[in-house]
Amino acid sequence: MAVSIWVGTSGFSYSHWRDVLYPSGVSSSRYLEYYSKEFRTVEINASFYRAINPNHVEKWYRDTPDWFRFAVKCPRSVTHILRLEAAGEPMKEFAQSLSGFGDKLGPVLVQCPPSLRADEGLLRRFLDSVPENIGVLAFEFRHDSWFDEHLVEIAASKGCMVAHDFGKRNALISYPGRIAYFRLHGPASDYSSSYSDDFLASLADVVSASAASKRDVYVYFNNDVGGCAVRNARTLIKLLEGACAC
Repeated sequence: MAVSIWVGTSGFSYSHWRDVLYPSGVSSSRYLEYYSKEFRTVEINASFYRAINPNHVEKWYRDTPDWFRFAVKCPRSVTHILRLEAAGEPMKEFAQSLSGFGDKLGPVLVQCPPSLRADEGLLRRFLDSVPENIGVLAFEFRHDSWFDEHLVEIAASKGCMVAHDFGKRNALISYPGRIAYFRLHGPASDYSSSYSDDFLASLADVVSASAASKRDVYVYFNNDVGGCAVRNARTLIKLLEGACAC
């Protein structure tokens, strides 16, 4: 089985990335076109706040190469309002909104609020309500109670737990699952400042080990302020050269 390591950023439409990733005079309508010349994947976070405009999806599909992948964030109506309960109908609607991504659809990110405590029954009910065509799910739980070996295995049946550093959690963990997924929010969980070279080298080791287990690996930097995410993603890709396509 061909395994890929997908390294990118959380979002791409940032005017403060001019002269970091985008030429100073380029129109924002061409940001993704330029982004995809350097990175193979992006995490779409706008879907968390509002329904995705099908015209935007169509354009994103056109503007990216065949091998590009989109990770898409689950709506907050599901994760923060319904809190995963009775989510069958909204998840069905969300799945329909993803159809335009076609073969470029990567994982679906399910980011839960820090106040949501572990509940095995809730997790099982949610997984049972998710349409089969939605693809692989990546759960970013923010309450420590979820990181129980048994619950990690349940999440792995449809995807994986996300290794993340929100709230200063340890992101250098490879959880079992159909894929591996890492989210980096900045060294202080503040969406800014760059990671050290030592940290990125350690991350590269964990990512390489995850890929060695014959599964795709997704890594997204969310420290967009000052273009830190772009620089850190570039460094990680260099460190991973020769490990896998990334």
